[in-house]
Amino acid sequence: MASRLRATIVAIAVLLAACTSTGTVTPLPPDMFAPTPSIGGVTPSTTIRPDPTTTANVERAMIYPVDPLTLDALPGFNPIPMGDWVWGHASSNGAYFVAVVGDDDSGLAEIRLIDVAAWEQIGSWRGAPASEPLVTDDGTIHYVGGIDDLIIIRGGTSEVSTTLPTGWYPSGAGQMINGRFVSFGATSGAGTGLDHGSIIAADIDAGSVTDIDLATVRIGSLEPDADEPWGGYLYAFPAVALDAGRSRALVVHADRDVVSVVDLDSGSVTDHEFSPTGSNPSVVSTTSILSRSAAISADGSHLYVATQVGEIDVDDEVWTFTTTPTGVITIDTATWRIISSLQQPIGSIQLSPDGTRILGTGYTGVEGSDTSEVEMSGLFVLETESLEVLAHHPPENPGQWYGSFSFNERAGVGYVSTSAPQARVDVIDLASGRIVNSQEGGEFIQMIGQISVLSVVRSP
Repeated sequence: MASRLRATIVAIAVLLAACTSTGTVTPLPPDMFAPTPSIGGVTPSTTIRPDPTTTANVERAMIYPVDPLTLDALPGFNPIPMGDWVWGHASSNGAYFVAVVGDDDSGLAEIRLIDVAAWEQIGSWRGAPASEPLVTDDGTIHYVGGIDDLIIIRGGTSEVSTTLPTGWYPSGAGQMINGRFVSFGATSGAGTGLDHGSIIAADIDAGSVTDIDLATVRIGSLEPDADEPWGGYLYAFPAVALDAGRSRALVVHADRDVVSVVDLDSGSVTDHEFSPTGSNPSVVSTTSILSRSAAISADGSHLYVATQVGEIDVDDEVWTFTTTPTGVITIDTATWRIISSLQQPIGSIQLSPDGTRILGTGYTGVEGSDTSEVEMSGLFVLETESLEVLAHHPPENPGQWYGSFSFNERAGVGYVSTSAPQARVDVIDLASGRIVNSQEGGEFIQMIGQISVLSVVRSP
């Protein structure tokens, strides 16, 4: 339990080490793997998956394209081995997939580049990024490689593109917006355990970086006394929705009911208060935490926010930390008023590409001097306009944990990875919210162009 709660506030930061060669790719034809959607007839898959290659016998994780509904392996593809675990990002044209691959025995990681049309690995670089790597349509990889460095890999050669502000580190994934690598992070506050937010916008062609300071946005771990056993549980995590269409970032404060709107072109920052939810303290104290999750509609008119609230209770040196999901609100970005709300145990959300559905999860955790337990609230499928609950799937057991979320808009489904207690991917019919299929051993599904690519982990 302690490791799970702490995992929400711990970021990886490992330096890049070595590189190999890469190649060129012809983008996929638009409908090369176009599915024929049919939700009603989906049954559990009986297809025998491709035999692992020799390398895959050593590397437990592998990826291969699958039918979006049945999750049957598509013919003509061999699985590509991917270490013991893998996560990554696809280019917008579907030509490339960049993956971060881990090795449980050594504790090391590496970045791998996949040519999707040829379905083969064309590059590998040792070292784990501090931010999720991004790959553009020409196969160029961008990521924060460690303290103060933005790394770019072009044509198989890695380079430090530019030096980032001193003391800045990323919080979550970045995004390419108008030729700039945009990422939210934090800069350490002098003499405090709590940092303040910052957004960097790195102009790739010019090799310059704009640092937009968010002095009022508090982020990170708050430890009033490092000797206290509960100190590491106190934190404030704001949420960031990058709105590429309007070249802006919306930062939902963790400790206040405020959204900071950042104009990425001018660097200006405007704060907007939204109607109080009644569930959040006005400021972060030494006895409470807040964690936000947010998503922005495609037209920028609605901001969806979910919140986890936590509290420390200390009595005669006996301490208890409790975190609880409080639900979802919809904010009108023209008036900054809450126009709908849902009080359900949801603390984390994902918005479907067409903007009509929200997938939400949450958990209640109790950690203390003499107790340690967690209870997941399950998976919620919401209609976005009214926040109506279309379906609720309770957890199958107390150890079930939700991982990645993704969507296949063409097939009308969402994918949710869980541990229950082993890895599994569920296929969600977004119209009804029903689970229409599952794949045991599935770690995640990533949409790459027109195809759904499944990552599975073989048993040891």
